[in-house]
Amino acid sequence: METSEFYGLCENIASYVWENKDSMTNSLYEGKTGAAVLFYELYRFSGEEKYEDMANHLIGSVASNIDLQDGKSFSLGALGVGWSLSILQKNDFIELEEKEVFTQIDIVAIFHACEGYGIKRGFLGVATYLLQRLEDKSILQSEFHVHYEKIIEVNEILSECIKERIQESSLYSYDELPYLLSYVRVSSEQEFLSTLAGLVHYYDKLIDVNIQPEISLLNLTYTINVINHILKFLLSDEFITAILPRDKEERVVIYLIFELYTALQVIKHKRPDINIVQNRTLLDEKMYFLLSKIQITDMGNERSLLLLKHLILLRRLTQYLKNESVPDYDNHPISKHLSKLNAALAKEFKDQLMPKKGVTEDEQKWGISGLSGLGLYFLALTTDVNENYYNALGI
Repeated sequence: METSEFYGLCENIASYVWENKDSMTNSLYEGKTGAAVLFYELYRFSGEEKYEDMANHLIGSVASNIDLQDGKSFSLGALGVGWSLSILQKNDFIELEEKEVFTQIDIVAIFHACEGYGIKRGFLGVATYLLQRLEDKSILQSEFHVHYEKIIEVNEILSECIKERIQESSLYSYDELPYLLSYVRVSSEQEFLSTLAGLVHYYDKLIDVNIQPEISLLNLTYTINVINHILKFLLSDEFITAILPRDKEERVVIYLIFELYTALQVIKHKRPDINIVQNRTLLDEKMYFLLSKIQITDMGNERSLLLLKHLILLRRLTQYLKNESVPDYDNHPISKHLSKLNAALAKEFKDQLMPKKGVTEDEQKWGISGLSGLGLYFLALTTDVNENYYNALGI
């Protein structure tokens, strides 16, 4: 497909999202904040002021009505909103005059109790917000010191939580295949797998910005070893034969396996001094085989976030392959798989924007985990889009 066609799809999504702005929440994952990110990036690319006006309208509405009651939620609450405002300000899209907005959210991040360890409602979400605030050019020196101390504290808690969770995980203490098949379908275990992948990207960024680099490297290496241990079973011949997708739940498992696999691949390219895994060629072949079973069937519902992350991670891998001048790049299994999915996804969206019948507007995800995120993805196929937005998805 031509890039102009992907841009046209992005514009159609933006128009559809704007029409439904009054039914949205303020959240990053499902509402106005995520939609504003799409509009600002459209404005950057096209120069059309209508997109800037749309984004400013949404951000103005969000900033004047931040709900702190669900503050610890990164996906649906104030932490995700604050993270977005900070990154938009860093990218010179906005300049908030009322610094009290961040002050209120900072208090939530620093003092309120947390639920779990994941990015959506747990410590990884708090850490992601705090890390972005440390990079905010408007932060005061006194605030920087408080945030830095807090992120060190959160990192220690997060590290202990994950180590305890690993020992409790049925996937880590794999015994027999029937048990593994049942464990991997449990939502708490799926969240655990996704969080492990998110931690790889988080610890990698801590090293990049020089926050406790030695400790962060130790935590990164530990997490990589855990992922290797789990992938040894999830990519075994026995498990692959059993998990070949016959229904949607099994496709979810493949998405999660690929999320873990891609986390290792990213580190392999960025930090070649770290020993990632042995038998890499065999692991690649098994992953490529599983990828060939994925189809575009999961947009417009709870699995849409997993598919969106899958597409983004695929594109990231193809960029690494291209940058490394891999021979016959276009025929590489990853490149071919991504091209197939892009074409199928575009075809599905050409005729109707709501791709799955029976999905009502109330159930639609408008923000960065749904349609606006997909719009950003289509835009990324047209031009360079800031990769940092994807940090909000834990990748």
